[in-house]
Order: sequence, then C-alpha cells, then structure tokens
Amino acid sequence: GSAAFRDRIVRRHLTSFSADDVRAMAQLAYLGTFDAATADAAGGPDFAELVLGRAPGVLRTATGTLRFIRPVRQYLLDHHPLDTAAAEALAPTLVGSGEVATALKAVVRAGLQDAAADLLDETDGPTLDSVVQRDLLASFRVLEPQMADRPGLRLKLARVLHNLGDVGAAAD
Repeated sequence: GSAAFRDRIVRRHLTSFSADDVRAMAQLAYLGTFDAATADAAGGPDFAELVLGRAPGVLRTATGTLRFIRPVRQYLLDHHPLDTAAAEALAPTLVGSGEVATALKAVVRAGLQDAAADLLDETDGPTLDSVVQRDLLASFRVLEPQMADRPGLRLKLARVLHNLGDVGAAAD
C-alpha cells in the first residue's frame, strides 16, 4: 500500500495512546533498537510493559532488544521531532546498556555536540573498544570542533584510529 494508507492505519492505532506516550515512542523510534530500561527512561516507570506491551508494531529482536516495525517507526519519525532533552536524558541509559554508538547518534542528531563530546570523554577505553570503530570514527569526525580543547578526546580518537589500523588518517 501507499505511504498515506500506512500512515492512516498507524495513526488509527496510536489514537488510543496519550500524546505523551506517542512522543516517548517517537523518541525510542529515533534509536532504532532499545531495551526495556531505555523505554522506561523515555516514557516513565513501567513504560515498556504497560505502554509498549500494547503498542502497534513493537517487535522483540533475537538479541532481546525492542524495535518498531518499519511503517510504525517511519510514522513516528515523520510526525515527531527528536526532542533534545529526551536525547540527552536517554544517553546515559543507552551507554549503561552498552549502546554507546546509539547514544552518540541520538545526541548528535539532536544537535547536542557538546553532550556527545562529554559522553565520549566520560566513556572508558575498553567500552569504546567494544563499539563498532567505524561508527565511533564517524562521531569523532562530527565532533572535530569540540576536540580542540579536549585532549582526552584526541587521545580516544587516536585509540579508535589505532584499532582501525588507520593511524595515518589522523593527518588529514
């Protein structure tokens, strides 16, 4: 079916939820996948169980994380902006769940480059090593202006480049 038809179906299913619940779902949609703790951080206590348990198009992945099916996710993304306060509030929960790259993407997408730089600055080396290094490199490239007065970030960038076996790329 057409996008307009899919939007009408999704909108109809979302009408039984409060505006706040739909906004929280949208913030989760920006993350792609998320766990119950992240859902609760976005929507409040027991949000994962009480709201997402009856929400349309929520699937549990093979790894146990949750995600919205494509039409529901697209509707939420198209009709609700990423809330900067939500992105900043969700970042520590995501990092605690091992989703450093997702946390970085969320705060960068929300325009919170300083918060993303803080997040990288506060994340220890072994945790950074567990993240897909190309994703980290992309984040460092976006955060280049924030690195000028943060020697710790430059050291972490060097670590990522070393992990990628691409130390020579630091010169460009």
